[in-house]
Amino acid sequence: MKNYIIKQYRVVHTLLVLCILLIGCIEEFTPETKDYESLLVVEAVLTDEYKYQKVKLSRTFKFEEEGAKKEEGAEIFILDNLNNKYNFSELEPGEYVSDVAFKAEKEEYQLFIKTANGKEYVSSPNTLSEGSGITNLFGKITTNSDKVEGVSFVVNVQEASGDAKYYRYEYEETHKIIAPWYRNRRAVIVSENPPQIEIEYKSDQIGKICYSTAISSSMIIASTEGLNNGQLVDFPIRFLERDDYKISNRYSILAKQYVISREAHTFYKTLNDLSSSESLFSQIQPGFLKGNIENINDESEKVIGFFEVSSVSSKRIFFEYNDIFTDEVSRAKYPFSCSFIAPEEINRVINIIKNKSHTWVTDEPELCSIEFCPYGNIESGPNVYVSIACGDCTVFSSSIVPDFWED
Repeated sequence: MKNYIIKQYRVVHTLLVLCILLIGCIEEFTPETKDYESLLVVEAVLTDEYKYQKVKLSRTFKFEEEGAKKEEGAEIFILDNLNNKYNFSELEPGEYVSDVAFKAEKEEYQLFIKTANGKEYVSSPNTLSEGSGITNLFGKITTNSDKVEGVSFVVNVQEASGDAKYYRYEYEETHKIIAPWYRNRRAVIVSENPPQIEIEYKSDQIGKICYSTAISSSMIIASTEGLNNGQLVDFPIRFLERDDYKISNRYSILAKQYVISREAHTFYKTLNDLSSSESLFSQIQPGFLKGNIENINDESEKVIGFFEVSSVSSKRIFFEYNDIFTDEVSRAKYPFSCSFIAPEEINRVINIIKNKSHTWVTDEPELCSIEFCPYGNIESGPNVYVSIACGDCTVFSSSIVPDFWED
């Protein structure tokens, strides 16, 4: 019994020492890629939209590198089973566009690629995946996995056939920005020697209202397999917290639906599962995910990507905060911190105008009271200026009204 206790003590003591050593020797960890393979990455979606179709080629990159290297100088064409050939030309590095506009129909299509180093690749034959378009797109109050309240933009799809269908979604979102400290006057330099400025009226309102657009970057896939009647009901494609500035003013979202094959859905789902690993040290060590593209002369070569032939539908809606959250106004904060200065020296004013770091707010600054200090603790210069992003939204966004926009 005594020997057993001694052994247990030694084990515990050893573990404690190891813990202390580990805690005391924490160093910054910089992961490095080992056994790196430069693999061809293919992004190719042929749709039933009459347009100039696109194919993107790149190469895998090491973890410590900044991004993918574009695959330039390739020869690309798509061939259907009626021997119609659609050639592609490289317009941007790694981005290839069809020489003519065309759309996928009820034919069988294959993608052919010949890279600059002479290697040739081909996809498996694919036919157009057809299905119903988006029936409805709307916003509804929900909570996310962290129990934070917000709005989910969801889609409904009613498939007439009732058969299982597979979908991939993308979205494009645009939101209206209103600069909180925009003024219709500005400070201009009259002379630098001697230093002199003047406050003049603007001839336009550029900088007051802007519009920012972003596209989805995550993989959004859905399936009606196992669902009653093959209907997709309230499927979420985008969630925004209720205090997100994007929905504090007017917001628009364009949902784009691709009807895809079961094979494509399996590929994207697996890819999504592998890429969602929470840690570099996860016990799940993902292997290579094979798509439907291979080297014609060397089947053992790994190629990343999937040649997809899809029918596409889209729907856009506009959204006002009070359309859903009717109980109060938005508490969203402007995405930039607004700091104020009131320089006493004219040369400092000349510098901020030249550097475009601040913009004019007022020449009648309110003084701080016990209850309220509108501009914070600032100097006693004759004019107050605010950080540029708070008075002119064009420094980070665009004042051009999008063609689709509706107020």
